[in-house]
Amino acid sequence: MTDRKLVVTAVQETFLQMVVFQLKAVFGDRIQIRPVRFDNLFKSPPEPDETVFTFLVRVIEMLQDRLPYPCEFLVGKRSLNLFNLGPLMDLEGARRILVVNDNRGNTDATLAELKRHDSRHEYIPYYPGEPIPGEIDLTITAGEEGMVPQEAGRVIDIGLRVVNPETIFSISDYFHLDYLPGQLTDLYMKSLLRLAKEWPALGQDRYITSWTGTQNDIKARQRFQDLVARSPAMHQLVAQAEMMATRDEPIHLYGELGTGKIRIAQAIHNGSRFKVGPFASINCSARTPDMLEKELFGWEEEGAIYPGLFETTRGGSLCIVEVGGISPQLQPKIVQAISERKIVRVNGVFFVDIDVRIITTSSERLDTLNDARFHRGLYLLLTQLTCRVPSLSERIEDFEGLVHAYLVGHLNQPDLKLSKETLGILKRHRWQGNVQELYNVLLHMAFSAHGTVGPEYLPFYITRQTAAAGPADSSKADVVPEAIIADIEKTGFLDESLLILSVYLEGKRRNTSYGRGLVHEKLGEKGLALSWQQLRLRLERLDQLGLLNVRMGRAGTTISRKGERFLDKMTPQN
Repeated sequence: MTDRKLVVTAVQETFLQMVVFQLKAVFGDRIQIRPVRFDNLFKSPPEPDETVFTFLVRVIEMLQDRLPYPCEFLVGKRSLNLFNLGPLMDLEGARRILVVNDNRGNTDATLAELKRHDSRHEYIPYYPGEPIPGEIDLTITAGEEGMVPQEAGRVIDIGLRVVNPETIFSISDYFHLDYLPGQLTDLYMKSLLRLAKEWPALGQDRYITSWTGTQNDIKARQRFQDLVARSPAMHQLVAQAEMMATRDEPIHLYGELGTGKIRIAQAIHNGSRFKVGPFASINCSARTPDMLEKELFGWEEEGAIYPGLFETTRGGSLCIVEVGGISPQLQPKIVQAISERKIVRVNGVFFVDIDVRIITTSSERLDTLNDARFHRGLYLLLTQLTCRVPSLSERIEDFEGLVHAYLVGHLNQPDLKLSKETLGILKRHRWQGNVQELYNVLLHMAFSAHGTVGPEYLPFYITRQTAAAGPADSSKADVVPEAIIADIEKTGFLDESLLILSVYLEGKRRNTSYGRGLVHEKLGEKGLALSWQQLRLRLERLDQLGLLNVRMGRAGTTISRKGERFLDKMTPQN
């Protein structure tokens, strides 16, 4: 194995994966590359023999203050992928082109580079909240289609900006790599071609990340007294979890994506008799059934024994994340492990005793899964002790405390303060990724701001959503049914809207976010047949009115508090 070691770090997980993909495509196994998202860098810091690669000088400033030993850094630069610029080059004549990216700095950098590549056109930067000057012919975005305004017309997505050639040559020189003349350039161009063909665009849900790894080499850091719990919802949760921690039975935590279920699990571990042992967590939804079985139960091969997490966490706690993702074939083995406290390794023949506290989490209630997906016996075992973790919207009293705890306690940035206007915008935002999305946004701002942080440092997708919602907090505003009815009736689908809202209310009462496909199916069952285009348009309008929280990807969509109150006022009382 090479002794050239590079720790690659970035703010967003998906962008980090793309950078690692490109570096490995260029350097292969000549460099040992370890990706670490920045907010995990303090848990898994660089070793003295590792060099840190980042695109932000701010990372160096923040990391140097926290490391007990000197560390070397490489700062990279980004550029557009030339293989994605074909549609731009094919345009005839001069055009007025709107340029869209995720923040002001990236927008300006993208615009400047477009000018260098094709100076025929007039490029206009798009800043949410500011009017677009004059008519535009088309829009170009660097992997940010979710940020493109509705009036943009034709859109050309030129993909994410990549590691530029100057940076590739700097890394090669730093590690004294020997390449034949032209070889490194060829490898770089091939990496761009692979990225253009294989790497998807990065949408605004990059801030809404879900941890998908295995952590069995760190100590559980959260304690109940460390949790921000000023709100009644969190106060009740902590009191309930503290009581359950003293018991030995399995504990199940459920709540929306990003609510902090693993943090609660760590606090339960530290509040139990198992705190003297290790704490490990594993995400079921990110693994194949065979991989998950081996990681949990271990395996035997040609006389060698490879213990799994049930064994390596002996005397401690094992947190099984997204337990609903365990395959039906594996679930009976989990039942046996919990009820009999014995396991059999993969390819093994003998029982192995285990002593571990089981904590499980899920983003949906287990009782909403049918028996074909989830073993009834496993459900009964796991839900003896159950806690629901509230969403960020249900614990708004904790908001400023969460901001302070993350900036000061986690990032060690006591001088970083949010202006009153910035804090107001963040409070009005609909946090579909809950606390984790908030932390990701704070981390994004911490890299680009010093002192008091104004709204100009916010990601564009937040300022754009807030501008569309207006200055008032729609989640707390008084509902005026007449105004909403008048708006909806302009398009003539009031009854359909009420039925759509009622479907989402059913989902919320079951603590389940609905995707568009499931809503389409349930509306059909209620006698409303809509095309996919009709459903999309209605959902967009209900979202614009603040009646729905429309979420991207697997996070699904839920009815908002405003939507609940509107539906309540529109429903005849008995």
